[in-house]
Amino acid sequence: MKILMKLHNKLAFQLGFPFFLLVVFLNLAVGVISYRSYIKDTAQVQSIPARVAQTGSERVETFFDQLHFDIKLAAQSTRLPLHEETGFLLQDIVRINPSIIELAVFDQDGKEMYLAEEVTTHISLPGGDDITKQDYFIETIDHRKEYISNPLTSIYNTPYIIWSVPVIIDESTVVMMRAVVDISTLWETIALVSEKDIDGAHVYIVDSTGTILVSNIDNYGEQSGSAKRVLDIVSKDPPVFTYTGQFNVEVGGKAELLPPTNWTIIAEIPLDTLMAETRSNLNILYALAFIFFCLTLYELYALRKYLFEPISEFTKMIKKLSAGNYQTRVTLQIDNELASLATVMNQMAEQVNVQTSGIIEKLQQTVVELNQSAGLLIRRDLELTRANEKLKQLDDMKSDFVSLVTHQLRTPLSGIRWSLSMLINNEMGELNPDQKLYLMKTYESNNRMISLINDMLNADRVDSGTLKFKFALTDLVDLIDNVLVELWPHATKKDIKLKFFPREEVPKVLIDPENMRVVLQNLIDNAIKYSKNGTEVRIGIKQIDNNVEIAVENYGIGIPADQQSKIFTRFFRAPNAVHTETDGSGLGLYIVASIVKKHHGTIRFSSTENESTTFYVTLPLNKSL
Repeated sequence: MKILMKLHNKLAFQLGFPFFLLVVFLNLAVGVISYRSYIKDTAQVQSIPARVAQTGSERVETFFDQLHFDIKLAAQSTRLPLHEETGFLLQDIVRINPSIIELAVFDQDGKEMYLAEEVTTHISLPGGDDITKQDYFIETIDHRKEYISNPLTSIYNTPYIIWSVPVIIDESTVVMMRAVVDISTLWETIALVSEKDIDGAHVYIVDSTGTILVSNIDNYGEQSGSAKRVLDIVSKDPPVFTYTGQFNVEVGGKAELLPPTNWTIIAEIPLDTLMAETRSNLNILYALAFIFFCLTLYELYALRKYLFEPISEFTKMIKKLSAGNYQTRVTLQIDNELASLATVMNQMAEQVNVQTSGIIEKLQQTVVELNQSAGLLIRRDLELTRANEKLKQLDDMKSDFVSLVTHQLRTPLSGIRWSLSMLINNEMGELNPDQKLYLMKTYESNNRMISLINDMLNADRVDSGTLKFKFALTDLVDLIDNVLVELWPHATKKDIKLKFFPREEVPKVLIDPENMRVVLQNLIDNAIKYSKNGTEVRIGIKQIDNNVEIAVENYGIGIPADQQSKIFTRFFRAPNAVHTETDGSGLGLYIVASIVKKHHGTIRFSSTENESTTFYVTLPLNKSL
């Protein structure tokens, strides 16, 4: 017994998962087989009743074809005056075809001219001796059409129909051939159909009212009341294939119409018969499922005891080791490979404990050294903080100095520009050409000094955040026109044409007009300054989605590719720009980029050295600033 338990312990560990997967696979396999049987039987629920109904329909159609042939033969053999041979022929047809009870010939006045009937059967027809008011007589004599009546029942409960055929003697003479047909003989036809196809099939024929005319089951009359319900079910579109049948059992059913009548043949087969394979497979499945369920429960118990619980103990041990508890050990009450693994892990934990003790001592010493180094770093950080504060104070002092100097310089320079303007305009007396030329150069140098001071002031305001903005809805086209008028003289000196291309009507934009004027002045002035003589500067404006884009393009020295990344930094000027125009602060584009950013816009450019440069300023429409 102990040997078996020991073997079981090992197998539970080694084969636990494979056995569990095998059980799951077997359950799935049985389920798939049952499902395939169900699909097959479901198809049979439709196909077998359909085949039975179709076969019955074909046999009944053959029945009516033979009946129609015999009646037409009798009609075609009828001639006036009636001969004895015609009577013999009609009597032979009645004798040979058991479904024809009688054949009678009537003239146009409803007078019986000849009667051939089955001796053993007699049916009293409605209307008595006067048949001229009967539907079949009127339809056949007056309209000269064949007529098949609805099913009728004799006093002996024999179902029959009247089938009448016109016999045209000449254009003015027509007689009627009337056949009384016993439709109960259809029982043999549908009985052969049901016995040949499948046991337990119920095949019957109903008329349009749901009355059962013929059935392959003797006691159908007791169930005839539900035929209308079944007829309604099987006549639905789309059709219903399973329902409660004539004998209150679940069946698979199918209906087929029976021409030339408006009758319907219905085939019903119990679902127990059609779904026999599925039910058998389900019983097997339930038995196997119960066995597999019991085995699965036992195997889960074995896996829990011999696999999952040991793994849980290993997990606890590893967590304790991770937390630094190297004295922890694991103890298992099992005898399999996991017990060997527990021994190895306990040995490993012991080695780690020994090695960790030495490492901890070294770490403690290292921590002491790190604490000393940290104290030194803190002192250095304090020193750097004080030095940074001093640098910030110096920067503030520099900004204050620049602001003070530029303010102090701008006032006298403005006075000098005013005085020079008066002298140049001869308000202080007539000047000779040389004097006027030197004063003009002085006037231009003074303007450059004022422009440099304004750039320094604006740059200082941008850095300190004191540059003021007053936003208002502004027409950018008018603003560009004003800037172009201001810079026109500067462009004329270099024979440069200023071309403005507003593509379409541009909506007003929420901007600070004065600061945006600074942007436009800088961009267009730079375009003129670095263009080749005799070229043109092109300014464009257009709406792109919810933005307005301004483009300034010139043809001149361009910007070197290796210098383009620095173009918007303070005090930067490309070497070719310094060579072309010595005057300049390098603050213009820095100020432009700062002002555009305050407008939530963007500025970019594309440039090819010694060819052309285009700056693009994009401003948002309807942006709350």
